[in-house]
Amino acid sequence: MVDQENGFHTLKNIHSQAMPPEPRRVLLVEQNRDGTAGGSYQSLYDIARSLDRSRYIPEVLFHANNRFVDRLTAAGVPVHIWESNQRPSRITNAIGGIFDRVGLLRRLKIDIVHLNNAPAAGADDWLPASWIRGIPCITHARVMVRPGHDAIHRWLHRHYDLVLGDSQHVAEAVVTVTGIARERVRVVYEGVDADAFRQSIRCPPESVREQNGVGPDDVLIVMAGHLRPWKGQHVLVDALARVKNRERLKAIFVGGTPAYHTDYADKLKSTAAATGLGDIVSFVGERNDVADFMNAADVVVHASTDPEPFGIVVVEGMALGKAVLASALGGPLEIITPGTGLLFNPAKPEELAVAIDRVSSDASFRSSLGRAAVARADVFSVRALVSGTEAAYDAVCQ
Repeated sequence: MVDQENGFHTLKNIHSQAMPPEPRRVLLVEQNRDGTAGGSYQSLYDIARSLDRSRYIPEVLFHANNRFVDRLTAAGVPVHIWESNQRPSRITNAIGGIFDRVGLLRRLKIDIVHLNNAPAAGADDWLPASWIRGIPCITHARVMVRPGHDAIHRWLHRHYDLVLGDSQHVAEAVVTVTGIARERVRVVYEGVDADAFRQSIRCPPESVREQNGVGPDDVLIVMAGHLRPWKGQHVLVDALARVKNRERLKAIFVGGTPAYHTDYADKLKSTAAATGLGDIVSFVGERNDVADFMNAADVVVHASTDPEPFGIVVVEGMALGKAVLASALGGPLEIITPGTGLLFNPAKPEELAVAIDRVSSDASFRSSLGRAAVARADVFSVRALVSGTEAAYDAVCQ
């Protein structure tokens, strides 16, 4: 269907009427190379394991080994680890890299190249390799696309067969920054496997709360995510300091601190102590039981100060039936609808303070938000993500 307001196609539960006579082989290429294996890997994994194999046969390529390799292999998806061949000069390295990819695409008999992460990643190697092979190349945009690329790269970005934005906000940025034709940009929302997320819960909420000094009558706020300035943990600390009646409030920050943001984490903790929040706020660091903490919460907060491309943590909190308070920037604006959560301006902590006051003082209101949130979260399912992706493959194969 077409979003009448902005003209983008939202690809969810849409399939072309034309069925390919035999399955097409798709190479999904994860472009992240920073040593982490986060949300983009999860989305790629969900797509690869869930494609209709009678129509599309997936293979996956990573640049390094990671925790998803064994999971994909167990799901019957072939995995390749790409090792670049270094050549003596920049020019021969660039040209050689393209033809190395051409050779791989030929050997694997690939029909579609699907790049993960951003239009800038792969535009100068996988995209030309696809042209030489005469096959479609599409890319997911799972990050905010920003200006700053040179003229050649901007030209390359405009020549993908399709760009799949994970929100309307990202899709609009792709069109504005790259100049690609609007009809070649599609919205395919991220998907959360709500059942799997719920099944990952191991500890009863009562135990989590007791272990962390949260009483049965306390209102527990959880904010999950690495401690980074743009993630906005300081917005929540500032808001809590403004809440008038906070005797029953507890707030837990779940997430590690990147080495280059230790100063930010130290400042957060010192600010909390200086503003009298020492007994309210706690930082538990990097955890592998984030779902347990979110399940134990009464309220889940997202407070990014830069536009979030999508906001998976928002959907996860909603899927658990929590009252979610989210930053009114980027993806959360499209996720939360009236009655399914509350939005606030992260530049105005007083707005978040008002929202906290409201949900902490009215248990029935919290419950009503949580009930509506569960149904809304189902819109952003893995089923919809895969359906939209298959529709994109259908479009480039016509």
